[in-house]
Amino acid sequence: MPANSDWGAQAPSGQRRKRQPDVARVNIYIPPELGRRLAKARDRGIDINLSKVCQLALVELLDQIEGSEED
Repeated sequence: MPANSDWGAQAPSGQRRKRQPDVARVNIYIPPELGRRLAKARDRGIDINLSKVCQLALVELLDQIEGSEED
Protein backbone atom coordinates (compact mmCIF):
# COMPACT_ATOMS: atom_id res chain seq x y z
CA MET A 1 0.00 0.00 0.00
CA PRO A 2 1.57 3.36 -0.99
CA ALA A 3 2.15 6.01 1.64
CA ASN A 4 -0.42 8.77 1.61
CA SER A 5 0.80 12.03 3.15
CA ASP A 6 -2.83 13.01 3.84
CA TRP A 7 -3.13 10.23 6.41
CA GLY A 8 -0.86 11.94 8.90
CA ALA A 9 -0.92 10.20 12.29
CA GLN A 10 -3.69 7.85 11.11
CA ALA A 11 -1.39 6.18 8.56
CA PRO A 12 -0.36 2.60 9.21
CA SER A 13 2.84 2.72 11.26
CA GLY A 14 4.97 1.42 8.40
CA GLN A 15 3.58 4.07 6.07
CA ARG A 16 4.16 7.17 8.22
CA ARG A 17 6.70 9.60 6.87
CA LYS A 18 8.35 12.11 9.13
CA ARG A 19 8.33 15.63 7.74
CA GLN A 20 11.30 17.85 8.26
CA PRO A 21 10.38 20.74 10.54
CA ASP A 22 9.89 24.14 8.96
CA VAL A 23 11.54 25.78 11.94
CA ALA A 24 14.30 24.92 14.36
CA ARG A 25 13.74 25.33 18.07
CA VAL A 26 16.65 26.13 20.32
CA ASN A 27 17.15 26.87 23.97
CA ILE A 28 18.80 30.20 24.65
CA TYR A 29 20.84 30.80 27.77
CA ILE A 30 20.33 34.33 29.04
CA PRO A 31 22.92 35.27 31.67
CA PRO A 32 21.55 36.76 34.92
CA GLU A 33 22.59 40.34 34.07
CA LEU A 34 20.80 40.24 30.72
CA GLY A 35 17.83 38.56 32.40
CA ARG A 36 17.58 41.45 34.87
CA ARG A 37 17.76 43.99 32.06
CA LEU A 38 15.15 42.08 30.07
CA ALA A 39 12.86 41.95 33.12
CA LYS A 40 13.22 45.73 33.62
CA ALA A 41 12.25 46.35 30.00
CA ARG A 42 9.28 44.00 30.33
CA ASP A 43 8.21 45.75 33.56
CA ARG A 44 8.20 49.03 31.62
CA GLY A 45 5.79 47.47 29.12
CA ILE A 46 8.35 46.92 26.38
CA ASP A 47 7.76 43.68 24.49
CA ILE A 48 10.92 42.13 23.09
CA ASN A 49 10.44 39.37 20.53
CA LEU A 50 13.45 37.15 21.27
CA SER A 51 12.74 35.02 18.23
CA LYS A 52 13.03 38.05 15.95
CA VAL A 53 16.12 39.30 17.81
CA CYS A 54 17.81 35.92 17.30
CA GLN A 55 16.83 35.83 13.62
CA LEU A 56 18.28 39.28 13.02
CA ALA A 57 21.47 38.45 14.92
CA LEU A 58 21.84 35.18 12.98
CA VAL A 59 21.40 36.96 9.64
CA GLU A 60 24.04 39.51 10.64
CA LEU A 61 26.45 36.79 11.77
CA LEU A 62 25.96 34.72 8.61
CA ASP A 63 26.44 37.83 6.45
CA GLN A 64 29.75 38.47 8.24
CA ILE A 65 30.85 34.85 7.80
CA GLU A 66 29.92 34.79 4.12
CA GLY A 67 31.59 38.18 3.61
CA SER A 68 34.84 36.95 5.16
CA GLU A 69 34.81 33.89 2.87
CA GLU A 70 34.76 36.17 -0.19
CA ASP A 71 37.91 38.05 0.88
